[in-house]
Amino acid sequence: METRLRPLEKDLDKFPYPFRAPLKKLVFTKRLATLIAGRGCIHNCSFCNVRKFYSQPPGPVKRIRKPEMVAEEMLYLHKKRNCSIFFFLDDDFPLKPVNDPDWIRRFCDSLNQNGLKNQIMWKICCRPDEVEKDLFEMMKYYGLFRVFLGIEDGTDKGLERINKNMTVAGSLEGIKILRDLEIDYDYGFMLFQPSTTFTSLNTNLDFLRQICNDGYTPVTFLKLMPYYDTKVEKELSETGRLKITDGVRDYDFSSGPMNRYFQFVTDIFKEWLRHPEGVANLAGWGITWYSVYHYYFGHDSDVKRLKRNYKRILSNSNDFILNTLKELSVIFENEDHYGTGQNRLIETKKDICSKSRSFTCGMRKNLGSLLDLPLKHFFSKISPRYAHNFGNNYLIRS
Repeated sequence: METRLRPLEKDLDKFPYPFRAPLKKLVFTKRLATLIAGRGCIHNCSFCNVRKFYSQPPGPVKRIRKPEMVAEEMLYLHKKRNCSIFFFLDDDFPLKPVNDPDWIRRFCDSLNQNGLKNQIMWKICCRPDEVEKDLFEMMKYYGLFRVFLGIEDGTDKGLERINKNMTVAGSLEGIKILRDLEIDYDYGFMLFQPSTTFTSLNTNLDFLRQICNDGYTPVTFLKLMPYYDTKVEKELSETGRLKITDGVRDYDFSSGPMNRYFQFVTDIFKEWLRHPEGVANLAGWGITWYSVYHYYFGHDSDVKRLKRNYKRILSNSNDFILNTLKELSVIFENEDHYGTGQNRLIETKKDICSKSRSFTCGMRKNLGSLLDLPLKHFFSKISPRYAHNFGNNYLIRS
């Protein structure tokens, strides 16, 4: 027996607040909570099944909460659960909903009326072409500090292929606005796709260098996975390229050299890119820690010096991984990995292990000094002669 799917509840504010386990501290005793301002997505990217999922039952594909109710939940979490940092998990944050173009203004007004201005920080997810200077300047004024951008591809042809309906120029403009406003960003980027060639790969690596070269954000990337009932999955299935193993959908690339290149770089950079203590993850959290310090403790000379050093480490790590990926692409494209290039591959593996340890150790040492700063400054006020005792061997764990 099969029953029809019930219609979607249009008013998400009818639902009670979710039951939450004790909130964890992020850094400097500041607690973190996740929440949503809405569900669904109006876009129709070929690799994503969110719209398809919400299109099955009767109801709108995008439902948005009242901005006042979202701010009310944040006030509750701030007052009752001592939460200061909020991560919105919406696939696409409601920056300018068609039915409520003033949503953000009302949301920021509600934060102000609830006394949350200068008390909380928040992060959202959106498309880079949705970033507008005036809008995000207002949002930063009320606590926005970080944005996850769905960039996905660094070529116009690639963006068209995955139906993003945006351009590289739009992505770069959105990134520039965030940088000018000193708002942090991380991003989603699918370096490996069914149509990837060594030419498109190197163009995308050049794009990543353009947005990451100064250490503003770490280099990271993924392989586009053909999720169930997406356009990409159907195309791969129709051409006989879809592979399903233990329920996991995957595919091979169109050339043997690209398959071997992907497997090699995935293996050697696995810890760098995916491990919780790897370079990419540690770098991203470190940037957040600096933003939290700046927001709640100010921007003194000590933290400016530490952040400059941190960005230098991150910039060097970005250069290393991008240069390595470029060099390896030449070896594999020329199918030299069995010949003279084999020794180079062995050296590269050793070099990556060494560099990974060096970069992560440098970041941890730097962040340890950052964690010490609040107590160091406290002692400098009440007992200056003790302040110099704070060093790299004495860490304040929050």
